[in-house]
Amino acid sequence: MADAGGRAVGALNGVLYTVAGVTDLMLSHAHQVLTGVQCAVRRSDLCDVARDAHDDVMARGSLLVKRWTVPPDQHLEALARRVAVALAAEDDA
Repeated sequence: MADAGGRAVGALNGVLYTVAGVTDLMLSHAHQVLTGVQCAVRRSDLCDVARDAHDDVMARGSLLVKRWTVPPDQHLEALARRVAVALAAEDDA
């Protein structure tokens, strides 16, 4: 069950990264995108170009989401903080 939940979160992250990447790409490079699409339609290796474009959009989305979100605390760091607070409380008592 945890594996299915992990895949669902992974799929949701993929969708989120794709949408964020497309948004960032369109806002920052609108003119270049239109020129690129025009050139891509004329190419014979359109599938490879589309796959590369999708990979680029996913990478952009991932970077954008990581740039604007707060990462969750790491488990061991949170545990170490709790132990430090507990030890400080014992010393004060």
